[in-house]
Amino acid sequence: EFSKKEPVTRAFYRSTEMPLRVAKDLRPERADVAKDLNDLLDIEGRLNLQLAVADSVAERTTAFCDTALIYFHELRGYDPAYKNLYSNLARVWSKLGNLDSTIAYSRLELERSPEDAASLSRLVNALQRRKDFPGLIQALTPYYEQRDWAGVGPDSLTRARNDDFITRYAGVLAYALQENGQAQQEREFLQP
Repeated sequence: EFSKKEPVTRAFYRSTEMPLRVAKDLRPERADVAKDLNDLLDIEGRLNLQLAVADSVAERTTAFCDTALIYFHELRGYDPAYKNLYSNLARVWSKLGNLDSTIAYSRLELERSPEDAASLSRLVNALQRRKDFPGLIQALTPYYEQRDWAGVGPDSLTRARNDDFITRYAGVLAYALQENGQAQQEREFLQP
């Protein structure tokens, strides 16, 4: 939620946007200006996304999402490796109900950051909503194969990762295998 100062904050960011754009055009070699503009585009995109999530009026939500997409896509043009860029794009598309784009951008984020739990959760949710069982199997199998039960103690990081997978996604993967007609793999999966 935003405080009562929210309009002032948005006005501040918008007032700094144009000078940064001009500076970037005049001095494209200045890495600090490019970084500042990229950071500003990210902030504006996330700000509009937060407004979309907080708003219950469909037209305003769509308008905030559209604005967020403009900022994130512009940022993608300048710096496609910007941290959490694809995750934020997936969040916007998820809010708009576009499952294909949500899935595509979640996968791109997971390629860059395989440990990103939010992107994995968003991907699994979108695949479940589409009833894309082969997609679920493809997305979850690498995480299942990372399990290593040998010498796992109660305080180890491996145990935490395995428990998280088992708690959150083992049932989803087993169900996807069953629905995809892979009952034998499901039985093997349920007996680690």
